[in-house]
Amino acid sequence: MALLAADRERAKADRDPLANLCVLATVDGEGAPALRTLVVRGVDARAVQVFINRNSPKWAELRASGRFELLCYYPGLGLQYRLRGRVADHDLDAVRASWVRKPYRTKLVDWYYEHERPQSAPLESREALVAGHRRMQERYPDPESVPVPDGVRGLDLVVERVERLDLNALPVHERRAFSRVDGAWEEVALVP
Repeated sequence: MALLAADRERAKADRDPLANLCVLATVDGEGAPALRTLVVRGVDARAVQVFINRNSPKWAELRASGRFELLCYYPGLGLQYRLRGRVADHDLDAVRASWVRKPYRTKLVDWYYEHERPQSAPLESREALVAGHRRMQERYPDPESVPVPDGVRGLDLVVERVERLDLNALPVHERRAFSRVDGAWEEVALVP
């Protein structure tokens, strides 16, 4: 996890547009894979932190299985990480504390989920969404005082396995897997 955190910091320093993003894979209620892009809120020795609205389908999918797979790709560094593990709740006070750094327009979207329609619900039109967002802006006109909705939650994606693919390694790509066994990481080289 320290390697992922260090590579993420390098990607941020290089202004990689994907440095703060990940792709989360879950399984929906019909057993089909579901993917979506999320903002990475933090990386520590144990987990990757993300924030999710509990009205979203991904919340239900993660709660149902308790498992995840995550992809982090840093094209400027030629690095790909695949992470797998279990889901745990993130400290709600930490979620509230980080709310102040969230962009105003996305705060309003979280309130839209609470008052108008849950995430991924069908819409009559794009205009209906924009009108609903405008209503949230009227309801919460001050960007600094938008309260945290009840539905905003944080999750720790507790990593049990990491695969790191270095596309720039010479003479051939390097792929390594790290598995957490009894609290320690075990490493094995893989064919890329």
